Amino acid sequence: MYWSRRTSLAIFALFGLSFLAAKADAAATRPSGAVSAPSRSDDEDVVADTNRAVAQWRRYPLLPMRSISQVVHFSEVGGLLGADWPILEPGPVNGRVPLSDLPGDAIILSHSIPRQRSPIWPIFEYYEVTGLNPVERHLQVLNTPSHLQVVQDIQQKIGSVTELTTISLIETLDTTDVEPLTLRVQKIRGTQSVLNEAISAPTLPALRREHPRELEEYLRPLFREFHQDQAVFGVEGQVAWQVMADVWQSPPDLSERIAPLIAQLDAVEYSERARAQAALRKMGEPAALYLASADRRSWSAEQRARTDKLLAEFFPLSMQQAKTLGMDVNFLLDCLDSDDADLRAATLKHLNRALGREVQLNLDKPPAERFAAIAQLRKQLSAPATTRDSNK
Repeated sequence: MYWSRRTSLAIFALFGLSFLAAKADAAATRPSGAVSAPSRSDDEDVVADTNRAVAQWRRYPLLPMRSISQVVHFSEVGGLLGADWPILEPGPVNGRVPLSDLPGDAIILSHSIPRQRSPIWPIFEYYEVTGLNPVERHLQVLNTPSHLQVVQDIQQKIGSVTELTTISLIETLDTTDVEPLTLRVQKIRGTQSVLNEAISAPTLPALRREHPRELEEYLRPLFREFHQDQAVFGVEGQVAWQVMADVWQSPPDLSERIAPLIAQLDAVEYSERARAQAALRKMGEPAALYLASADRRSWSAEQRARTDKLLAEFFPLSMQQAKTLGMDVNFLLDCLDSDDADLRAATLKHLNRALGREVQLNLDKPPAERFAAIAQLRKQLSAPATTRDSNK
């Protein structure tokens, strides 16, 4: 990671005022995520407002063209959102950034401490206006030592009324009394607030489990704008295998390897029981999947209790959550990108079941080709039914 938001909080306190002043000077004419009603009265004002915002950037140098992931690259790190800034690897830089994979205007700003090479507090902004009835799209990433915020503003005319929708993922690491992740969605139509929703979670996987609709409707499209939804929403192996448990096939020799350990769970000596449980845990998902469907009728209370404890470690979902995700096409498409060939095969069976038809997909392609094929499949499945039918 070229730069970490976990930089010293003392540094943040020392330079916080200069950071805020620079942000106010170089950012958009209206703050991202503002809750006041938009002031545009016609389509020309949408274009003019964007032009005014971008015009502020002309005093900055023009940097070499690169892709958006070469500017900021998102990933899941320990359950939270991680942001790397490859563009800042040589050091702090301020400038306009032509993007090879996004058509609008972008800028990167960063601040550094004198005599310290490491850049801190990167700010990325992007504007784009598209369509005959202009739609203004504004992306923003703000990074401080303990705070990471990714925002998308979309402003458009709905009939004769201007609508502003703001989607924000806010991650705060210096609080102990609240959960670190907050997804906030605000929508203002004309002068009326029609949506103001906020949900919090301890991790991205927890957000996905507890709020699948909001993740698919708001959060995935946000990171799709950065062409990085796959990088952010990778699926935990334990979660994926629990969902696919009903189509999992046990290796031929697994029963012979596990049977002695199950018997050992009821050994007289505590150390023997603990050793057997540790051995089963070390075997990982195959052992958990086998034990989940094993016949327990002849087991002792000790064997059942130790098995249940082990399964709780490997199966974090409730039965209903696992059942729901087993029919969630977006979740299954994420699982198809796994490095585990067995998991990919099991996932494809679930996907065929969820769609009610057989999907033609070569799961043994190299990772880059497989990723591209999954992205194309996701695009096809998210298209309107008439479009999908015409592509058959």
